[in-house]
Amino acid sequence: TAPSWLCACACRELDCDHQSEGATLPKIALSAVPVRKGSGYPSPFDQPCATRTRRRLGDAGGLTDFGVNLMTLPSGGWSSQRHWHSHEDEFVYVLSGRYDLWLDGKDSTAKAGDVVRMPKGLPHGIFNKSGETATSLFWVAPTRSLKELFERIHNLSDPAEVVRIAAEHEV
Repeated sequence: TAPSWLCACACRELDCDHQSEGATLPKIALSAVPVRKGSGYPSPFDQPCATRTRRRLGDAGGLTDFGVNLMTLPSGGWSSQRHWHSHEDEFVYVLSGRYDLWLDGKDSTAKAGDVVRMPKGLPHGIFNKSGETATSLFWVAPTRSLKELFERIHNLSDPAEVVRIAAEHEV
């Protein structure tokens, strides 16, 4: 079953459409959050991430300084290109499946129930080589201008321009 904090009611379902009496937390209807497939990386860097899907739960919940994504990553997919954050901390909670991790140049794995921390400045990459689909919650804080950065670089074809714009956002 899903962790109880995914829903404000007592049913503990991942995508329920009701509230229990006395529920005080705002609820996000998961089915109403748009699914975004792939990445905004320019070709050919977009290919390893082409099969991933994300739901921007933080945006759906009106959060501005705390980014949360529900990600589904089929076998063979990458969550992103290897990268690091200069000013943001990132966590991943693996809900199902297994990830192959590259953290600060070292290989590791994370399976369902594991929480992976990636403090600012730590180079990292998350890949699915398991043979099965994996799902997870990713969160990053503070989001600062990451959403604007991702919107600006989405589908740019010039890697030098992506790097230039990323530098404007201190990424």
